[in-house]
Amino acid sequence: MIRQWLIFLLVHGCLLAQDSLQLENLLEALTDGADQQYDMVLVLRNLEENPVILNRASLSELLRLPFLSEKQARALLAYRKQHGPFQHLDALVQIPGFSPELVTFLRPYVRLNAPRKPWQMEYQLTSATATRWWQGRVPTTWPEALYASQKFSFRYGEGLRFIVLTEKDGEEPRWADFAGGAVKWLSPGGRWMGIVGDYTLSFGQGLVQNRAYGIPASLYGRAVFHRRFIRLQEKFSFNEWAYLRGGAVAARFTKQWAMGVFTSWRRYDARLEGDSVVTTLYRTGYHRGESESQRRNQLGEMLAGFWHSVSGEFWQVGLLVRARRFSRMVQQNTLRVPPNAWIWHTALAMNVEQEGFRFSAEAAWQNQEAAAWQVAFQVRLNRWRLGMVGFWYGKQFFSLQGRQLGSFSAWAMNRKGLYGYLEGRLQARVALTLFWWVNQKLWESGSSALPLKFRSQFQLTYRWNRTDRLYLRGGYSTDDEYAPAPSPVWFARLQWDLRQVKPFRFTTRLQWIFPSLPAKTSGFVGFQDVRIRSGAFWLGTRWTVFDIPDALPGVYLVEPDLRGYVRSVYFNRRGYRWTVLVNFPFASFLVFQVKYAIHIIPAVPEGSVPYSARNRELRIQIRFRR
Repeated sequence: MIRQWLIFLLVHGCLLAQDSLQLENLLEALTDGADQQYDMVLVLRNLEENPVILNRASLSELLRLPFLSEKQARALLAYRKQHGPFQHLDALVQIPGFSPELVTFLRPYVRLNAPRKPWQMEYQLTSATATRWWQGRVPTTWPEALYASQKFSFRYGEGLRFIVLTEKDGEEPRWADFAGGAVKWLSPGGRWMGIVGDYTLSFGQGLVQNRAYGIPASLYGRAVFHRRFIRLQEKFSFNEWAYLRGGAVAARFTKQWAMGVFTSWRRYDARLEGDSVVTTLYRTGYHRGESESQRRNQLGEMLAGFWHSVSGEFWQVGLLVRARRFSRMVQQNTLRVPPNAWIWHTALAMNVEQEGFRFSAEAAWQNQEAAAWQVAFQVRLNRWRLGMVGFWYGKQFFSLQGRQLGSFSAWAMNRKGLYGYLEGRLQARVALTLFWWVNQKLWESGSSALPLKFRSQFQLTYRWNRTDRLYLRGGYSTDDEYAPAPSPVWFARLQWDLRQVKPFRFTTRLQWIFPSLPAKTSGFVGFQDVRIRSGAFWLGTRWTVFDIPDALPGVYLVEPDLRGYVRSVYFNRRGYRWTVLVNFPFASFLVFQVKYAIHIIPAVPEGSVPYSARNRELRIQIRFRR
């Protein structure tokens, strides 16, 4: 269900970070999102491990914080220049645009001064093994071999970082199914930045080149916008699958003018139609069987481009030009891109921000018949906020980096629509959010008239103290891409979080799914999370019971995994899932983590033969840092 609600909101907007309601929404979204949330969870975890040093940070370093605007970062630099180094974090509230809520949110990701030692080293080893039983017409067992990943990083001062990643999939015979690395250099003052190796790049609203920073996540109707016009970052996690492999240089010549160039050459796993035409891509480094392994490295890509940005006090305009060619013919909806032919992408983007108002727009095109545009604005009036987004992606428009890897005619293209939300506080303890989304596919093979799809949702939040909350959510959808249900679907959800009873934390969720037309089928998911924390040691357990018939859409939940990993769990049919997480520090520089999970679907009728399944997983991680 959550993945359905977030399938296509690929529009750049803003987070007015001084608004406490937005901060609460962001915090909850990070623990209860969808696949698109992976990146933001990992970005914040990386910031925890490598915080921004406020008393020496340049503009580029401050913009590592995805929820700060450039205007707020410049205000911080101006305040530091006028008043000298910060003596405590509470002084940040004196800066225009920094509320007490924002300062509280910043605390885990910033430090006043750097540690005394000029260098830092980290090594992380993660291994996992899983076993799956499935019983239908023919009982089958799949035992997975050992999965292992390694991460080594070395940082010298604030200007140089070196990172190496290796990963071995469970069924791969080789030790390093995926291997990558990067070297990042930042000049004193942050005017120049260079990256060699694996990296990610975002621009504007992400029509051409993008990663998670350009994706607003609207979780159960509350819009959470991550603001960043241009961002260049080394690849620091295995979950970041939309990356480039090559090099990039960025320079800021003045406060108003910045530019960069980038290049990349890499190979993809691909499904071929016949002997040469590529119709589907796969995540490189993630192979689950012999057929997937045979598709390794079947498509080569060469890419090069540059960008410019010019900014004023309240506005920013940027241009990105990119050229790309493939080693094989690529099927792009009704268009076939010939091999070794250069494809040009161009994007123009702009942002305007005033007190209580923000407007952003981007237009991009591949040729005259392949274009796309997105427009977004946001207005804040006292305790209320209104946002609207319009988008149109032509059926021939094609962008790979940052897009869902799969059929080129699906997901983030070939659509038009309108998205909007209204949220605010009714009282000091009560908040309301309304959300609506209308979209239509422009083209589909074999269809002449495509339906208009609609989603709407509301949420009421009651907060009886600073930490404990009660949520009531309801929604309606006619967009049913992931389920065979012929009728629209309603859902309702009740959730409460109790954190006041230390050292415990309790979270309970109850969710019902049912069709709008009379039917005997309905769905239910119950979730209970209990955590106990004592210093750096914590123990958590989750218990989920689900009963969702095939005629209804399932429920997606993002389950925070061990550090550096996030898992998406899909609940359908009838069964339960139990998870235990343990974090045990042996010393300040050595941490041991364990996760055990079991997912069981008992025997249920499927035709004339009962169906049952069981998945068991054990994951262990050791992290050393000096």
